[in-house]
Amino acid sequence: MLFRSLPSPIALRNEKIQCNDTKLGLFDSTYYCVRDSTPYIDMNQCEEYVRNHTVLCMYLESGDSNYLTHIAIPDEDYEYVLAEQIYRMQQMDEKPNVKQFYNETQTNFYIQWNEQDEDLNSTMIYNRCFCLTDFCNINLSYCLQSSSSIRNRSKQLFDRMNNFLSGLVLLLLLLLMIQNELVII
Repeated sequence: MLFRSLPSPIALRNEKIQCNDTKLGLFDSTYYCVRDSTPYIDMNQCEEYVRNHTVLCMYLESGDSNYLTHIAIPDEDYEYVLAEQIYRMQQMDEKPNVKQFYNETQTNFYIQWNEQDEDLNSTMIYNRCFCLTDFCNINLSYCLQSSSSIRNRSKQLFDRMNNFLSGLVLLLLLLLMIQNELVII
């Protein structure tokens, strides 16, 4: 039985770029290396790997810039990161106290969430910008330089992601049935 590959809502990237990459945690290493850290990972080798395989930069800011991170994302991970962001947009879209804005250009992908906290009578603003040019994640303005406005186009993106996820669920069900020998091939 041949399985047809599912269309990806995320473009394939292989062009290497350079990004700002904030040092984090006790390891004083990049986000990517700290996130996957174990006693068996050589942080210097991990950082060199990230530098040589980066295809996407991320600028992450929340609140009043109290949390600010610059992230270099390597080729093996960028699709998962972007898919997680699309999934997160779907989750945020269901919250009545959140307004979200989205924009996508040839060189960046931008999400902003405005979350109302009625108990504190405040609004938290979260900015995430993904970009595809060298050192484009220096600051939010630079990351957005190729974009002139923020439009809420999340419905189109959600439809693309839902179609992708529906196909993936069907494929997983079929594989589970095959594993349990419920389908004879």
